[in-house]
Amino acid sequence: MLLELSIRNFAIIEDLHIRLGSGLTILSGETGAGKSIIINAVNLLLGGRASAALIRTGAENAELEALFEVPAKSAVAQAMGESGFDPAEGLMVRRVISSNDRHRNFINGRMATMQALGEMTAHLASISGQHAHQGLLREESHLTILDQFGDLLALRAQYKERYDQLLPLIRREAELRQRQARQGEHLELLRFQRQEIEAAKISPDEDQQLEKERLRLKNGESLFHTVQQAVEGLYSSDGAVFERLGQLAKELGKAGRLDDRLAARATELEDLTFRCEDISGHLRDYLHSIDLDPQQLEAVEARLVVLHRGEDVVPRPALGPFEGDPVQRSLGVAGVERQEQARFDFAERGVRVEELPSESVVAPHFPEAPVALVPPIVAEGDVQLDPEAILEQPLEPVEQVGVVPVDEDPHGIRAHTEHV
Repeated sequence: MLLELSIRNFAIIEDLHIRLGSGLTILSGETGAGKSIIINAVNLLLGGRASAALIRTGAENAELEALFEVPAKSAVAQAMGESGFDPAEGLMVRRVISSNDRHRNFINGRMATMQALGEMTAHLASISGQHAHQGLLREESHLTILDQFGDLLALRAQYKERYDQLLPLIRREAELRQRQARQGEHLELLRFQRQEIEAAKISPDEDQQLEKERLRLKNGESLFHTVQQAVEGLYSSDGAVFERLGQLAKELGKAGRLDDRLAARATELEDLTFRCEDISGHLRDYLHSIDLDPQQLEAVEARLVVLHRGEDVVPRPALGPFEGDPVQRSLGVAGVERQEQARFDFAERGVRVEELPSESVVAPHFPEAPVALVPPIVAEGDVQLDPEAILEQPLEPVEQVGVVPVDEDPHGIRAHTEHV
């Protein structure tokens, strides 16, 4: 309720002070008497836009001041309490309109912004008229009006408190569902990659053999040219090493018949001639084995791509001592996929699973795709838990199960529930 209104140097009013009583108050008068000016002054005190043009001619400032009585349980009383004011003292609003457009606002003697003034006076009064504030037409005020009429503000406050408690839980549930969906997608990706690698039928040390073969294929022409020159120099060309050694062995053999001390050297030279012939034969066989087909090189490189595909699938720390071996890393995908499946199954039941030891992820030998092993007994404090038994036996129902990420649980496998 508006109790007092003071207007100074505003429009045509020099100084006016109005004290209102309880009940209905009517301001009447002929046109031009100043009724609209008083209404405009009240509108400015409720947060309306001010202008230096409203200052009375010859004055530097215009001052408007109003005192309102505030009901104890009203929305205005609540807003005053939140801002540190005592509603029992009433609401004193004062505005100073300056000619330099640097206007000032005060609430109970304290300087305030226009936003604070608008929030504080939003439910103080409703001015209905042409080109004026019409609070009844503001849709955001309709529910408040109905709640005030039905005396439901206290119940609405309780509802808001419950809603504020529930909203974070709803968001948390959405996050957990998104995380669960991402876990499922990741598991499906690992399963697909495992099937690809198992279908490739990788054998141990295959990558090392293929790397050597690729090196030979890429340098086939150079190898062929070098070995062919060696064969020609040792055996095929005129004046080859084999031919020269043969001639020297014969000459030295003749000399050995004259001096038996040379006989042994002649025999060694003859053996060297035979060795030269054997070496030439092996080199000719090697020439026939050199593959210069570019399609074979493409096939080897394609196979190496399959072997190295697992390197980006499995995190290196998960494979421990096998982190540098691409074949074993590829084979380890199967184990990691099974480990992720175990984690996912535990998370579905509200159980958190700690990272498993790296030595349990892959087997030390790989005659076939390894199996990831969940440790059969996992200790938590003094309690021994059997993961397979936990999966086979249904858990006791709880009000809500919170799925906690594996990497946030420093204590291994343990049930985790949150009661709402």
